Amino acid sequence: MKKYKRVLKFQIKDYWKIGEHENYFSDMAKKGFHLEKINALFMYFIKSKPQNMRYRITLAPLNEIEKAYNDKGWRYVSSYGRFSIFSSPEELHAPEMHHHQKNIYYINKALNKHCTFISILTALTILITGLYTFFLFFKNYAFLELLDGILENKIIVLIILLILTISTIRYYIYIRDLKSTFNMGFPINYGLNWKKRKAFSTVFFCSLSVLCIGFFGISFANQLSQESVGLLEKKNPIIVLNDLDEIPRNTSYLPEKNIYFSDSSLLLAKRYISVEKALIQDADNMYFPKIENRFYKVRFKLMSSILFNALLKYSNMEDESTYIASIEDENFDDLVILNKQIYKEVIAYKDDIVIYVKYLGTGTVKDVIEEVKENIEYY
Repeated sequence: MKKYKRVLKFQIKDYWKIGEHENYFSDMAKKGFHLEKINALFMYFIKSKPQNMRYRITLAPLNEIEKAYNDKGWRYVSSYGRFSIFSSPEELHAPEMHHHQKNIYYINKALNKHCTFISILTALTILITGLYTFFLFFKNYAFLELLDGILENKIIVLIILLILTISTIRYYIYIRDLKSTFNMGFPINYGLNWKKRKAFSTVFFCSLSVLCIGFFGISFANQLSQESVGLLEKKNPIIVLNDLDEIPRNTSYLPEKNIYFSDSSLLLAKRYISVEKALIQDADNMYFPKIENRFYKVRFKLMSSILFNALLKYSNMEDESTYIASIEDENFDDLVILNKQIYKEVIAYKDDIVIYVKYLGTGTVKDVIEEVKENIEYY
């Protein structure tokens, strides 16, 4: 008994592109690969002699149309979902079956239902992608998220949403046109070029995949560049609580809440981030001083003012009752003090250095400014 070689190919998911599917199966048969069966994941082909074959796909229930197809020279091949596939050698000149009354009825019924579903799905994907894009880029501190390595991951999500949206829109247009074709009584176009669509889809999805990998790589590289900062050696621009408060020896620090690290990226020559909290208790009372530092040394001076404004918008967003005072000081290109109900905040920049300090403790704003000034002069 002769053994035939079986070849597997991934299933084409655009089920409703009937003409392209039929043309694809015919082209495979010309190369000697004859469709055997199809499921949700794979298409199974049998390697045999090349042959000119015609394939037709119908949505009518198999038990209602199989006999009619067989009588006209069409052989049932396989089914996937609601779609049934028939084949016939070209030399038989089997009559077309798409004009069969049951075919027309079931295709129109399925198309009407599917077109409504795709319309709703397309509207939802456009709405979700539009809202996500608006909140991602039209907020005033998007540049800050870019430098902090947060925006890359959000852009990856946006790319995925764009892929879904564009695919859904293209699919909707195809279903709409297919429905119009049937309503006007025109037959399915069997000569559609599946290779052109496949090439476009491959280039499109590969390009977006490269973008996703690129942004993921940048984010991963930023993570790898992070290193712990030693606070005992004053070789960094981090302002610690001990610089502003008199911290007793018996102070209890909260190590699980503290963060100290530095890193660099394509846009930042250096970045330092720290969050320090402590518990101070004496005979009379107990309080929790806290300080947060953000030190940025940008690669291009033009970025300093942009980052300064982004930090200002971000800080002011957290508390709209903030009192903002802009201070003129020759040591800074710009200096702003934000007095909130609890915290004192200072945002300043000079040349390519931008500093943000958020402080809660017994020290004064003047003390914080002096520390910021020293760091800018040193670095």
